Amino acid sequence: MKKTLIALMALAGVLGATESSPITLFDQWTFDSNLTSSGGRAFANQGATTSYANGVLTLGLDEHSDGLHLDDNNNLNLGKKNWALQITMQLDSTDSIANNGTLFCTANGSADEVSLQVNVNTTENSTTESFKFSNGDPIDSAIVKDTMVTYTLLNYNGKLYYAQDDTWCNVILSDNTERGYIDKAFELNKLMIGFTKGGVNGLNSNVLVDDIRVYTFNHEASKLSEVKAALVPEPTTATLSLLALAGLAARRRRR
Repeated sequence: MKKTLIALMALAGVLGATESSPITLFDQWTFDSNLTSSGGRAFANQGATTSYANGVLTLGLDEHSDGLHLDDNNNLNLGKKNWALQITMQLDSTDSIANNGTLFCTANGSADEVSLQVNVNTTENSTTESFKFSNGDPIDSAIVKDTMVTYTLLNYNGKLYYAQDDTWCNVILSDNTERGYIDKAFELNKLMIGFTKGGVNGLNSNVLVDDIRVYTFNHEASKLSEVKAALVPEPTTATLSLLALAGLAARRRRR
């Protein structure tokens, strides 16, 4: 057993080792003490039902709130060149979601903004919910509620890619074919989290946000595969890393 654990630890170390990361953490919100990021950018429009505790933001959306957003003095201003956005958040299954409810948006009123929206399709017999982008393209992924999910947007070399947890997802085109990206570059300037039922793009639900991370990278120096792997590690690597940590803990306990 000891030899097996040591072998797994060594293998995990090899798989997880990189000379240098192809991405750079530009800014991060951990919600450990307030709504301000490590780079000093603060979210505005905090309502009476918005709070943070134990590293989790609770965005209690009401009729008149339009979610949290960066004000004009705290914009990211990354444009549409080279960025990645990761948000870990949870939707509550006890609440309904209005049509085109928006989880987050990367700009404000710009033709080059992108938002992740919930599309609600109601027929005589059923109601279904699915993700889509603000340009109308549906996403081949399921909506998961009552658990934290990490959503990743990657704007790379004039294309937008999307991952949900550890899976890069396809976009469904108008002819019902699928591909792994939208063939367009999008802006990341302002950042808005959650639109409520009071507006057109409404989330009729509380939202929990665990973490927000913004990355930058160099297109010429970073290959797409390297950037994807850095943002969303493959499950095998993550599992082996956990086994390595477990093995190390077991060895320390024996001592």
